[in-house]
Amino acid sequence: VNRRVFYNNAPGFGTSGINNNPLVNPIVAIDPTKEALLPGQTTTTTANYTNYSRGLNGIVVDLIHPANLAGINASTFSFAIWNSFSNATPSFATISPPVIVSTFAAGGSGGADRVKIAFNDRAIENAWLQITVLTDANTGLAANDIFYFGNARFDVTPSVSFPAQVMVNIFDTNQIRAKLGLNSGIVSNLHDVDRNGVVNAFDTNAVRSGQGLASLRPFTAAGSLILSTTMAPVIQLTNKQKLKASLVDSFLATFASE
Repeated sequence: VNRRVFYNNAPGFGTSGINNNPLVNPIVAIDPTKEALLPGQTTTTTANYTNYSRGLNGIVVDLIHPANLAGINASTFSFAIWNSFSNATPSFATISPPVIVSTFAAGGSGGADRVKIAFNDRAIENAWLQITVLTDANTGLAANDIFYFGNARFDVTPSVSFPAQVMVNIFDTNQIRAKLGLNSGIVSNLHDVDRNGVVNAFDTNAVRSGQGLASLRPFTAAGSLILSTTMAPVIQLTNKQKLKASLVDSFLATFASE
């Protein structure tokens, strides 16, 4: 019922603490302006990717009444990455990054159970990540749930629509300089690329170091999984069963007429 990114190890938002502390529910570090790209959707805005300096390192998934919340772990998920943008054709390759998975009963949106997925800092950066929540005895899902998030480090130039390719350039640096000293304390502040709660020289230097970097391209996610339907088996009656059914029908007809 909910798929979100959070800024793991962000110094300004008390996220999951040092070393991906699995005991902390990263509520304050979830970016409400970011949403997953779902199967069949096309990337049209910047809402599907982050610009966090530590890369894409935190995801939460909220489930309503999973079959066995305690049993959900790293094997419940599969991941694939597209980080080669020499052409615009999506090319996702399966990866097995180090990941810490922890769960929080009733800790999610609307009281749903929350699953927190934490990656190492910068293990996934300047890339699209495909996340698959697998159907198994623990999730209780009827089918695999697939979604996508991306990361383009240091990209701060606002855009109404998704560009042909994300590029970090002097415009990004100028945007940071114009916001220096802004202490918003808002986790979604895209000018605070290191998410320490304030736009300062660290952000300027970080973005300047990324100038000339080209990363994400827009794409259309593969269509939704279509479940095949199984028809009910045809009931074959034996001669004895047919005779019994005929006698019952005759009795009911007689009873109804009386």
